[in-house]
Amino acid sequence: AEGYVSAVGRYIELYSRWIGPYPFSEFSVVSGPLPTGFGMPTLTYMGIPVLRLPFIRQSSLGHEILHNWWGNGVYVDFASGNWSEGLTAFMADYTYKERESAEAAREARLGFLRDVAAVPPGQDTPLRRFTSRTHGTSQVVGYHKGAFVFLMLRDLLGPAAFDEGLRRFWREQQFRRASWADLQHAFEQA
Repeated sequence: AEGYVSAVGRYIELYSRWIGPYPFSEFSVVSGPLPTGFGMPTLTYMGIPVLRLPFIRQSSLGHEILHNWWGNGVYVDFASGNWSEGLTAFMADYTYKERESAEAAREARLGFLRDVAAVPPGQDTPLRRFTSRTHGTSQVVGYHKGAFVFLMLRDLLGPAAFDEGLRRFWREQQFRRASWADLQHAFEQA
């Protein structure tokens, strides 16, 4: 428990500095029998088998905490596609690999590319049609392809403008339903 409490504090501090203040007054890690993880306002649910995995505090926990900003702090306008999973995958899953090493980041990008290349013809869809993960292909589209969009956007804008776009999006859309167009507007302004 102490390790989880400490990790939660580090993630909340990281994302508060990067995006803006944590939007809630508490955070809980709740466990149960389902072997999955879900991020909800003020908490994450993690299955007991997942919670026991030694790498979860360095990976999935941060992803689920980040959903307090993207998805639970700024709501997704599902009619125009779910941008939240791609942005969260980029800012959590991929960013952790970047912080680990250049080689780990390269391997993560190659893994994303391999997954996207393996999507059967006719099953690859535009991000605006992704709403939630229902199977492996939808995860590749919504999470991996989405993360690549944000990686390419950061490369195009540069880290400072990209981060300003994130902060602007947060300030303008907090506790509102937001679309890909709203994200685009924030990045254009930045």
